[in-house]
Amino acid sequence: MGFFISPYIYHYMKILIKESQYNFILENLEKNKKFLNKIMGIDFTDKIEQITSSYDVPMEFDRHFAKGMINRYLNNYGPMYLFELDGYEYLYLDMGDHEKFIDEKGNIFIENEIPERLGIDVMGLRFSDIINMYFNEEEEDMITESKQNNVIEQVLKSEGITYKIYYKKRSYFRGDQLDSVDINFDSKEGFRSFPMYFKTRGNRIISGPIDWNDITNVVDAFNFIPKDIVNDYFTNKAKKFLEEYLPIEYPSYF
Repeated sequence: MGFFISPYIYHYMKILIKESQYNFILENLEKNKKFLNKIMGIDFTDKIEQITSSYDVPMEFDRHFAKGMINRYLNNYGPMYLFELDGYEYLYLDMGDHEKFIDEKGNIFIENEIPERLGIDVMGLRFSDIINMYFNEEEEDMITESKQNNVIEQVLKSEGITYKIYYKKRSYFRGDQLDSVDINFDSKEGFRSFPMYFKTRGNRIISGPIDWNDITNVVDAFNFIPKDIVNDYFTNKAKKFLEEYLPIEYPSYF
């Protein structure tokens, strides 16, 4: 039941996003697992066992729990989870405000030791993120925008993908003023360019991008990440670039 985790890979356990997008993630659960395998070389499928009864706990752990302690935990906090790491079995307990790991020798880990060994501390994730991914527990977890962005940035780095945004031009179409940028990607597939068009008034962005294309089609690694997350990330980058660039290219005199 063991699994190998390279210390050089970046970890994408589950993307937890705001509640309005949560159902979208559930529908893409299998895609997220494939991404985990492809980018990181890790497959947790059938390698974590859910414990819902004291009878499910291996005998090696019995001497480390006081009588009735396991049942009290299950009643108060829900299931435990059994997994193997580096040849030893561990019980994972989600205590709410912290996580607890107990190995078959009775050693207890409540700091960040196990997440660091797994590598999930890189993104500030908990082991429960793996649990949720493979057991599909519908928690109302939220994510900050910075953590969501970190997911994309880790993928860019691990896949050796670089990009740069350039101002393209100002144009007019059916009475609308449009300002556009090109996002140029350099990846294993070669050089790819992705345009974005924004409706503007003066030097201010009114709406956009318009004539939206799916940016996940530009780089193969993006196909394993939910589209909304990739598109939102680069839309925000393009908007920020354009907001800073427009007053320089088109000074306002009034």
